[in-house]
Amino acid sequence: MSSEISYETKKQLLEDFKILNKSEQEEIFRILKMNDGIYSENSNGVFFDILKLTDEIVLKMLKFIEFCKN
Repeated sequence: MSSEISYETKKQLLEDFKILNKSEQEEIFRILKMNDGIYSENSNGVFFDILKLTDEIVLKMLKFIEFCKN
């Protein structure tokens, strides 16, 4: 399964996560959960490997972050 989304794009996505507020971060988690993304959760938060997410999930996250920036 080869990814069409570049490593650099995914890296930028992770940087963009840092500027989101709590409710926006929760929406990213909902995107992950609704699309069967693999994640783990503990008292420190929700964790996932962005390199293992499908392009579909990453594209939805990118679209949502663009919406938040605008």
